[in-house]
Amino acid sequence: MNVRLFCFAVLFLLFNDTNILAKGSNISCTVTNEHNEAITTANVVLLNEAGKTLVKSGITDETGRCVLDNVEYGSYQLKVTMLGYLPYSNEHITVDRQDMTLPPIVLKQKDNKLKEVTVRGQKPLIEIHADKLVVNVENSIVNTGSTALEILARSPGVNVDQNDNISIKGKQGVNVMIDGKSMVVSGTDLANMLKSMPSNAISQVEIISNPGAKYDAAGVAGIINIRTKRDRNMGMNGSVNAGYAQGVYPKYNAGINLNYRNKKISGYVSYNYSRRWWFNHLELNRRFYAPNSDAFQFAYVQDNFMKMPVDNHNSTFGLDYSIGKRTIIGIAGTGGINTFTRQSANTSRALDGNEQLIYNFNSNGGQNQEYYNYSGNANLRHRFNDKGESLNIDVDYARYWNHSLQDFVTDYTKADGSSYQPSYFMRSDMNGITQIRALKSDYSLPLNDKTNFDAGIKTTYVTSDNEPLFYEKTTGDYTLDLKRSNHFIYRENINAAYVNYNRKWEKWSTQIGLRTENTNVEAEQLTLDSLYKTSYTQLFPSLAVQRNLNDKHDLGITLSRRIQRPNYQQLNPFKFFIDNTTCREG
Repeated sequence: MNVRLFCFAVLFLLFNDTNILAKGSNISCTVTNEHNEAITTANVVLLNEAGKTLVKSGITDETGRCVLDNVEYGSYQLKVTMLGYLPYSNEHITVDRQDMTLPPIVLKQKDNKLKEVTVRGQKPLIEIHADKLVVNVENSIVNTGSTALEILARSPGVNVDQNDNISIKGKQGVNVMIDGKSMVVSGTDLANMLKSMPSNAISQVEIISNPGAKYDAAGVAGIINIRTKRDRNMGMNGSVNAGYAQGVYPKYNAGINLNYRNKKISGYVSYNYSRRWWFNHLELNRRFYAPNSDAFQFAYVQDNFMKMPVDNHNSTFGLDYSIGKRTIIGIAGTGGINTFTRQSANTSRALDGNEQLIYNFNSNGGQNQEYYNYSGNANLRHRFNDKGESLNIDVDYARYWNHSLQDFVTDYTKADGSSYQPSYFMRSDMNGITQIRALKSDYSLPLNDKTNFDAGIKTTYVTSDNEPLFYEKTTGDYTLDLKRSNHFIYRENINAAYVNYNRKWEKWSTQIGLRTENTNVEAEQLTLDSLYKTSYTQLFPSLAVQRNLNDKHDLGITLSRRIQRPNYQQLNPFKFFIDNTTCREG
């Protein structure tokens, strides 16, 4: 059987079986006051049984209803809070079925008779805007010691599955940004980056389920923009942090931040380190049937355990300088080094059509992976007047390098323990480099107090160069496997322009936008001496209309055309093997 086709079929079954094994429940509740009136924007949080770790969070809609989706079966605590009401707590919530509706939750109003009032301002945990939902991470103590990926998993409307795929409201294809800049990596590489980003470096998470023309058209599910912390105090200040948490395995982190600001200069630098252990226990029962028939032919029953210590080093810096009253120039940069050491043990059985044992095959393997990334930005911000007319220019460069060494052996034995066939050895050495260069400019012109016009241009150049080398042996020394080894280069250029028009009048607000993107792609397979080129231009209109009904209710609709581009990992021919019958590749 062709190895590549077989591996692809196994991969397809792997993902299908993985989804079948996933168990989750949708929990819904309704929150009212003592007069049976719906309470809007109440915070609903689900904690673990001990009440110390945030599992899911949400807010009530205009009917007082909130849904927490994809909650694993188990025992939890539920807490509901709202300004002006006494908090509600239920410490015994058992999730044991697919969909659950909790009894109505009634919040009692606080007694507001005070002798003295001290007013202190603090942003709420969750804010709802016309075009986005904002989670204020720095105001949540339960996010202490977490990673960016864990924060996203707890955010309303966002789901992170067991394979670290991110979705918004159940839709795959999310464009993740950091401080307004798209992360070109995706899949496992994106998950590793987010796992290495500590929560103490994050200020907010913006969830934009239907972006307008100002944003890149990529990402049919929407955009998640992670905003990092910036200190606004004058003078020199700094902080150090450290954390420790214990789950199945321990995790700990430490970091330092320094900031300086005066009337002309603003600068910052930070460094964070974390070490944690990830593990995955995967059980698969893959059954194969005859083509166009229900006749069962054979099956693989597998039990795989992987353990992986992860070391993350991350640093950031930035410097802004004011040129006169209305112009600021700045530079910023980030850098990261992530190392993984993965050990896996796989015990499998091959069964015939009568579900009798044909042979056992046990695979043991290791993987050492290094992931380096750094990026730089130069920018200019200019305000033409006090009415809000402005021009922003950004130049960006980023580089991601991934190096992975894999080595595993598979032994085949009969039921009596004797050898079924010779052992199989496989080794791989994989290198991948992705480079991004981008230039963009945004112009904003307020026409009056209620009308605004925006326009902008952007050009991006991406090069992804991957060369995976595979070696195998059954006897003797390792030899290069020419069927799997290859050298693949992907080049992409996207040129974009947009216009946006906003207007407010009485109780109405509208936003109309149009974006155009010209895409030029070149994919070159050097091993096979093949070259593929394509070029196309597309239009992406957007429309948002909102009406204010009263102080508590707004009615709105947003429409936009998006595109789902294949991520660079899907175009990447890297293979990661669990055993010689199970792999993942782009």
